[in-house]
Amino acid sequence: MKKLAFIFLFLPAVVLFSTCRKAEENNFMKGTWRITDCKMNKDTADALRLFLPGYTGNGNCCDYELDFAENKTVIATYTFQDTLAYTKEGEWELVKKDEMHLYLDMFINATFKLTKLDDDNYTFASNSDSNYVEALDSIVKLTLKFKRNTN
Repeated sequence: MKKLAFIFLFLPAVVLFSTCRKAEENNFMKGTWRITDCKMNKDTADALRLFLPGYTGNGNCCDYELDFAENKTVIATYTFQDTLAYTKEGEWELVKKDEMHLYLDMFINATFKLTKLDDDNYTFASNSDSNYVEALDSIVKLTLKFKRNTN
C-alpha cells in the first residue's frame, strides 16, 4: 500500500517537473535572442565591448544574437553595421527549469541561474567565479541580459 501511495504522489511530481522544463526549453527555441547587457564581476561597463570589435551596446550599430536549437546547439551571430561579422556554434542544456549550462564563443562557459522577467526577457547569472573566459584566460562571474527578438 505504501508503494502505491508513493507512486501516485511521486509520479505526478516527476511528470510536472519534466513538463515545466520542456516548456522552458521550448520557450528558448522560439525565435532568436539578443544579449542586451553583459556584466563581468562587479564592473558596470558592458563586457561585450571588450570582446566584440566596434560594439557600443546601444543597438544602433551592432547586435549579438543567439539562436537556441532543439539539438542542444546554439548559434551566436555578431552583426556590425548591418554586416555579419562572425558566427560561432556552441552548446546549451537546460539543467533545471531555472538553470542553464551555456558554452559559447570565447567568453561564455558556465552554468547560469535564470531569472525570467517575462516571456521575452531573462537575466542569466553565473555563480561567483565560475565562468571561464577563454579570451582573458580568467574565471569571472558573468551576468547576461537576454531579450527575444520580435522583428
